[in-house]
Amino acid sequence: MKKFYSALFVISILLSSCLRDEYELDDNINATISPEIAVPFIKATIIAEDILTAADSNMLRADENKLLEFVYSDTVYSFMLSEFIDIPDKNVNYDFKLDPLYIDDVDSKIDAITLDTMVHRVGAPYSVLFNAVDGSCDNTFPPFSNQNAGGIALEIADAPFSKATFSDGVLKVNIENKWPTELTNIELELVRVSDNVPVDTLRYVSIPAYTTLADSIIMEGETIESNMVANFISISSPGTSTDVCVDGKDSLIVTMSGYDFVVVSGTAVFPSQEVLNDVIDIEIDLGNGEEFEMLKLKSGTLTIDLNYEIKEAAKLYIELPFATKLGSSFIDSVLVSAGPSTVNESFDLSGYEFDLTKGGAGFNTVQSVVKAVVVSSGLEVDFDTSNVVSANITMENLVPESIDGYFGTPILTMDDETQEFDLEASDLFSNMSFVNPTVSLKFHNTFGIPIEISSLNLKMENGNESETLNSTSVIPFDILGADVSNPSLAVTSELLLDDNTNIADLINLWPNEVTTGLSGQINPNGKTHNFASENSKLDVTLDLTVPIFGQISELSIKQYIAIDSSMSEMFNNVLKASLRTNVDNGFPLEAEINFYLADSDTLILDSLKASDGNQVLVNAGTVNEDGNVVTRGISQADLIVDEADVALFQDGAAFIVVNAVMNTANSGSDVKIYSDYDMLIKMGLLANLKIELNSDKED
Repeated sequence: MKKFYSALFVISILLSSCLRDEYELDDNINATISPEIAVPFIKATIIAEDILTAADSNMLRADENKLLEFVYSDTVYSFMLSEFIDIPDKNVNYDFKLDPLYIDDVDSKIDAITLDTMVHRVGAPYSVLFNAVDGSCDNTFPPFSNQNAGGIALEIADAPFSKATFSDGVLKVNIENKWPTELTNIELELVRVSDNVPVDTLRYVSIPAYTTLADSIIMEGETIESNMVANFISISSPGTSTDVCVDGKDSLIVTMSGYDFVVVSGTAVFPSQEVLNDVIDIEIDLGNGEEFEMLKLKSGTLTIDLNYEIKEAAKLYIELPFATKLGSSFIDSVLVSAGPSTVNESFDLSGYEFDLTKGGAGFNTVQSVVKAVVVSSGLEVDFDTSNVVSANITMENLVPESIDGYFGTPILTMDDETQEFDLEASDLFSNMSFVNPTVSLKFHNTFGIPIEISSLNLKMENGNESETLNSTSVIPFDILGADVSNPSLAVTSELLLDDNTNIADLINLWPNEVTTGLSGQINPNGKTHNFASENSKLDVTLDLTVPIFGQISELSIKQYIAIDSSMSEMFNNVLKASLRTNVDNGFPLEAEINFYLADSDTLILDSLKASDGNQVLVNAGTVNEDGNVVTRGISQADLIVDEADVALFQDGAAFIVVNAVMNTANSGSDVKIYSDYDMLIKMGLLANLKIELNSDKED
């Protein structure tokens, strides 16, 4: 962009030759002359593309039409799955009691009372009558009146309990009369040995000789022991009218058996058996009308806290029939020692996929099945079905890997958030007023969730100045959900803020802070299928595009033109000089140009003033109604190079600094800046030379 021309040496030779041809000088004459020369000095070009360098910003670029524009993009929000779906810990408190125990049937237990024993208990005077006929077949059996004949022991030696209270079952009692006489008015009372408490009384009107009668006791609410007594609190006989054989060893036999026993408490041998089988539903409901169908967990824990009062060990099974991993449903177990005891167990749910519909029967539900099996020790233990087992089942720290269904219609809120708005190049553009800036909020959505934005807050600030967006023309706004056929592909919805809003007022602050916030509703059009995964995101980006089109003030562009040795040599014989400057301006901006001399560190040493003592003023190119340059501006000025400047050119100055400060012309028209706009600067050197003529020197 810069071309330098030096012809001083050539012109000096030509000039001295001309003088030599015209005048014959005495060899002894010494003289000094000061001729004047004019030569091209600098040719430089400033183009609008230099603004890109001056801005030192990767945000400034030229568009496809070469119009310079400022662009900025930043992510102002990023939402993950946990911010849409935050599943709280789910807890179910569950108390259960033992189901009644089913114990084995009681085999027949037999005891008997002989005639001798009965007669002995009845005593005189009947014993005298009986003894008279005992052992004879030629006498009638003597009658005896109603008697309390005492009891016989009924020990259930192999009973699975020593004492038990029943909710169901039957105790069957048979009386076989092997005496040779009919028995009447029989009342048989069953009594517990330990506390002498009667259980029930069986009554028989008549039991003929050599026959058996049966009766039963319904065991609901009854408590019996393995050791019982059958008391004949009433028994009589009318005797016989014919002769019979009388033998004191003949027996009255009592047989006791039992079946269908269901025990609710007592002391017994617990048979191994299932005592609990319950279904517990855990609701995954966030209160927004959700209908979740599938949930796959990245992590999570199922915790069981158990207070166990049963005095026999048990095994507790936990099953989640609709939770599968690698094709198998969740099932695990906990061994519970004989109570009272406590259990705390945790199970890892990571990687399990839950069918929250329970196979199509609903939604939002994790179904669990709790089973308990008493593991028999083979020993008698105290038990009571009123003993409580308290279970606290908790699903906690649930982090979804994926989830689908209908997510309801909750309100989505992105709280106002203020952040630094580093637009770079602020010094360069802060004095500009832009006509057509645009801002777009882009919503990059990989959630399968449509959202309607109902309110938007966008505020920009610079120091004490601030502007707030009037969004009434663009709100409400719909954010599209991702496509289930390609869930990893973000669907972008763009909310454009252009000249239909007051966005220019915000941008023309050239802000250093921006505040954003919004709220909306998911699924605004009602029930639809939603989906999300741990990788789903809703990224909100703020994209800014500002074409350099508008009013511009104090746009400064500097050029550093190196002073090489050939340029320095041009000033070796210069007394004083001026630099004639011609400027051909293709910018739609008027300019003030200052020229300086600077050292190798670009430190300013001196300024080169125009002959009128001012900066070089350059007219703007004229523009048409679209802001495009149609006629270039032309200006000319002479810069004074005094003796001090000549000395700097000779030694000390390393650069000529051209500083162009441009502004919109007084017409006030909005202008556009294209990257190929240029300003051509040409300088010519007009110098007075000092030449010494010495007759002693041959030349």
